[in-house]
Amino acid sequence: VQVLLGTLAEAAEVEGNFVLAFVAKCLLCCVACYQRFIEFLNKNAYMDIAINSTTFCTAARNALQVMQEEIGAIGFLNGATFIFTVTGHALITSVGTFVVWWMVRSFWWFNNVESPQYIHDPIMVCVVAGIICFIISIGFMLVFDMVADSVLYCYATEDRRKRMHLVHKDIQYAPASLHRLVDHHSSEN
Repeated sequence: VQVLLGTLAEAAEVEGNFVLAFVAKCLLCCVACYQRFIEFLNKNAYMDIAINSTTFCTAARNALQVMQEEIGAIGFLNGATFIFTVTGHALITSVGTFVVWWMVRSFWWFNNVESPQYIHDPIMVCVVAGIICFIISIGFMLVFDMVADSVLYCYATEDRRKRMHLVHKDIQYAPASLHRLVDHHSSEN
């Protein structure tokens, strides 16, 4: 939207249409303001509300601070979960589609012309099954992504509380393997 409005404003100025350029620049300003405020409205704010029992605005500020402090490690681990998410989509979709293909080709009632359940176009059935499997995979992978982000946010909050001396430094809520993974990738950045 910003690129489109910017291009529209420039084109209007070149053609001498200053009213359109003014309107496009005003809309561009509104989009930029909206973007600045919307960055606080994310799932990390909701996680902070659940962890700290704060108001939404306070939670949004806390979430932004936590993510800025742990940006390197959390960014890497979010990238790793993205790979798992894409792999999960591909795996669920391909396995479901393969099972349908196998059933259509193996069961006599699907491939026997005299059967009332005969499938004339097995490829179309597999395409529809693939679409349905992909939609199902979205539900599973959204849950996986949210759980992974919640665990990472809880780890970052725990680390922040330790630095602020709100929690004793020897107390460890997150698994040791997560601490090692985050420490390893924090030292690389």
